[in-house]
Amino acid sequence: MKSHTDEIDKTRTVRSETGQPRDKAQLPLPMGLFYALIAICFCIAWFGPVQHAFAKRMWPPAKTGPRDAYAFISLAYVDETDAPSAAAQLDAHLDALSANGYSPITLNDAHGLVHRGEPVPRKAVLLTLDSHRKETVAKARRILRDHGWSAVLFVDTRPIEDKAKGAVGWPYLRTLANADNWEISLSGHAGAQTVDTSPDLRTGHYLTSLRWISDARRQERPAELQARVVKDHMLSRSLAKEHLEQLPFAYAYPFGDFGQHVHPDDYAGHINQTAAASYYDLSFTRGDIGVNTMFSDPTRLNRMSVQQSWTAADLLAAVSTAAKGVKTVEDMDLTRRHTGWIADWGNLSQDELGIRISSTSETQGGRAWLAGSDLRKDLSATLNLVIEEGDAAIYIRAAEDDSSHILLQLTPEGEATLRQKESWEAPTLTLA
Repeated sequence: MKSHTDEIDKTRTVRSETGQPRDKAQLPLPMGLFYALIAICFCIAWFGPVQHAFAKRMWPPAKTGPRDAYAFISLAYVDETDAPSAAAQLDAHLDALSANGYSPITLNDAHGLVHRGEPVPRKAVLLTLDSHRKETVAKARRILRDHGWSAVLFVDTRPIEDKAKGAVGWPYLRTLANADNWEISLSGHAGAQTVDTSPDLRTGHYLTSLRWISDARRQERPAELQARVVKDHMLSRSLAKEHLEQLPFAYAYPFGDFGQHVHPDDYAGHINQTAAASYYDLSFTRGDIGVNTMFSDPTRLNRMSVQQSWTAADLLAAVSTAAKGVKTVEDMDLTRRHTGWIADWGNLSQDELGIRISSTSETQGGRAWLAGSDLRKDLSATLNLVIEEGDAAIYIRAAEDDSSHILLQLTPEGEATLRQKESWEAPTLTLA
């Protein structure tokens, strides 16, 4: 007769061939289950490569031409929550660009051209999207996949961290970062926010405005702004490294603003360009100009803002105009918005006699630059200046830092002075 104790012992141990007990966990698995586990592991290991190969066959990448060009155009699609037709617009734009021989490039291509002079394909376009909303990104993802185009997604990390309504999450961004046709880059952390700049509740952009400190009843000092800008970069980069397991090397100034719209002797432009150069290899503005060349400043690369109202024909006209070579001023059609004069600060108007630069109530004088003149190593021009009030000056930017230049200053009396400034910290020297 078997005892109850014998039954319990039998459930706990099994005798080996030598008579020694061994644990049940050491028993061999049934062969069917063993083969099933091997099959499951095999499927998991091959799912990614098979899916990747299938996607490439179903949605092949857009064709590119010979790599013998030294310029590219960057387009900026900015997320607008009240633009339901944005997806249809992007679809039509990519149809038109592909049909007219334009092809997508990546940030690596742009980096190679700007930093090492490596050629890019003819009619190269760097497509970018500024958005943190999942719905917008998901729609763009499907359209890009269907056309075989690639794009750069610039995100500000604060809405993601705050889990704002509709914001994309880090897992979704990780999926995009691992895809062939997406690159994830940064637009700071809180750069899309505003700050109070005066006690009467005026506001300005977070990264380019001196904040009003109400407790101390004073405006922020430039050194405090610099610390705030650096902190914003460090926070967004640490979040990207933690969640994306990579550090993006490209940056988009929020609103396209790094301080270029204030007086050149001001602090904001220098602070933001210096900080961007410290953390990123490529930094992009946003405005009416989209063309970049091997001579472009990597801290202020151009992106052309795509307007909500633009049809495919409008986009092609803007891109075609921006892509024209700039060898002399006469090569440029100054009546065209995308290749004319750009106001940095002050008033800028144009009539049949030329352009007029004047001051505003908030600026002393004004400054404008000829779009495209910074894209050539050599440029010839003939200028007729009429000085109605104050002095006139012609800046020649000689280095990446916008404050480094040679300046020819002219007075109404016909006196001319040639000045040089080698760096932001260096004094201005009078050469002649």
